[in-house]
Order: sequence, then structure tokens, then C-alpha cells
Amino acid sequence: MKLFFYEADENTLASEWAVELRRILSKAGLGAIDIAPVDEELAVAFNQWDGITDINSLVYHYVDDHNLDYIPLVLVTSNEGSKYHAYSKQEVGVADWGCWLAGPISVAYSTPSASLATQLHETLHLFNVDDCYDKDNQCLPKAQCADENCVMRYGKVSNQVCSSVLAQLRALSSNI
Repeated sequence: MKLFFYEADENTLASEWAVELRRILSKAGLGAIDIAPVDEELAVAFNQWDGITDINSLVYHYVDDHNLDYIPLVLVTSNEGSKYHAYSKQEVGVADWGCWLAGPISVAYSTPSASLATQLHETLHLFNVDDCYDKDNQCLPKAQCADENCVMRYGKVSNQVCSSVLAQLRALSSNI
């Protein structure tokens, strides 16, 4: 399994993100995961992106250009106020700290104090993990989330996950 990241702004990727993500995936029984920065070509594409066209198309074009037999999953980290932040807010509206853009890309642009939690939350969406909060009222947790500090709840600054998140990851691992 491969996961890539792109730091749109310097020092926006939490230093412990990869360690914590591997810990969560290991708890779910997922094997080793390769985590690396995007290559130079894809980094240039992200850097030159106009902030308007579908950001997921950057990865899809890359896959086509290189005849890849997989679609790279990418976490983009940036600062608030970046073109990634503006695009995400336009696409998802309630994306206060970050969002998954229903494709191979998640974007995280939270304040530094919430960056690790936001990056974990948005990365877990790339593995098809659902939010642990009600879509209509973000303050309400879903019934299946029994951990009040679960990072998949809205606005939680944590590195913990509930049993529902682990079950979703286990389901993914059986399909890999």
C-alpha cells in the first residue's frame, strides 16, 4: 500500500503524522504502508494548479501519463488561506480544518495546534473511513462511535480512533 504527501507550504506536515498513522493502521491489522513525498513531476503539478479545476484530476492525469496500475492516495498539507483551503471550502463548505475531496486527495490546512489530528482525520478518509459525526449536526457523534476522543469526530484534537474506525480499516484490509 502506498500513500503520498505534498507540503504546499513548508513545515505543514506534522512530524509525528506518519508514526501515528502507521500505529492506527497496525491496530487495524493492516500491513506495512509506504509513505513518501510526491515525486517532482506531481509536486510541480500541485504547485502550478490554478485552484479552480478539479484537484483530483492532477492525480488522474498523472496515472494516465505513467500508465500506473494503481491510483496514488495523496495528503496535501497547506496553511489556512492557501488556494487548497479556498478550493476545499468552495467544494465542501463545512471544511474548517481540512477535507477529503471524494477521490485520491485529502487536504489539511488547520491551525498548528490541530494539524496532527486533522492530517490523521483527512488521511483516514483516503482509506474510506467515514466520519464519526452526524452530517447535519457536526456536534452529534454517530451511535457506533464510543470513543469521545475519536479523531474522526468533528473538531477533535486527538490521535485516538474508535472501534468503528478500526472495523472500517479491517474491512479495507480484507479487500487489498
